[in-house]
Amino acid sequence: MARRRLRKVTRGPLPAEHPAEAAGPDRLLRRAEAARYLGLCEQTLAQWVTAKRYDLRFIKLGRAVRYSKADLDRFVAEHTVGTATA
Repeated sequence: MARRRLRKVTRGPLPAEHPAEAAGPDRLLRRAEAARYLGLCEQTLAQWVTAKRYDLRFIKLGRAVRYSKADLDRFVAEHTVGTATA
């Protein structure tokens, strides 16, 4: 029986050279890039889309799923709890 090799999931802030960080708000991100941008697993985004758990907008191009960076930023802003005090 062959063993499947598991991919290491990296969490935390994106490196400065990451395309999601350097891109403008109109850039379309793949599911893996969007998950990394949000600090989530790729499968979590897939489950949210399937279960319609959150109103996280995505774009379907054939079988490919893309996320707008602006939509991801909007999603984070809408789900931020509390207010910042200066």
